[in-house]
Amino acid sequence: MLNMAFSIPGNFFCLFKTGDNVLYNLSTLEYLYEIYETATPENKRKLIKPIVVTEVAIIEAILHDFHFRIRANVIEGITGLGTDVVNYVRGKQLDELEAYIASARKHDFFSEANSNFYDKLDELRKIRNRVH
Repeated sequence: MLNMAFSIPGNFFCLFKTGDNVLYNLSTLEYLYEIYETATPENKRKLIKPIVVTEVAIIEAILHDFHFRIRANVIEGITGLGTDVVNYVRGKQLDELEAYIASARKHDFFSEANSNFYDKLDELRKIRNRVH
């Protein structure tokens, strides 16, 4: 059995509903992975699509929420981001995963500039779009 024990701080998400949705989808993923572990090879192939779509939807929701936080928290500010990054994001109206990933890559939101992290996010986006 897969153990996905983790906790998410209450202030991680800017929008409560987004956080609630992500937690629900993580719970669904946990169930899908439990089924996957004992499935036949044919049924494992059938589970790949819902797993990938759900994973990428979670990534998109997190990036959307983060961009929303940057645009909405004009008084509180955003810890750890430079003024130029905040101004750039506030000046854009992003609403597609490709744009979120490009913005995250450009400003290296996840401190992964010297890895293939952003390439992998983009690859997941493309896979999701093919099966979605």
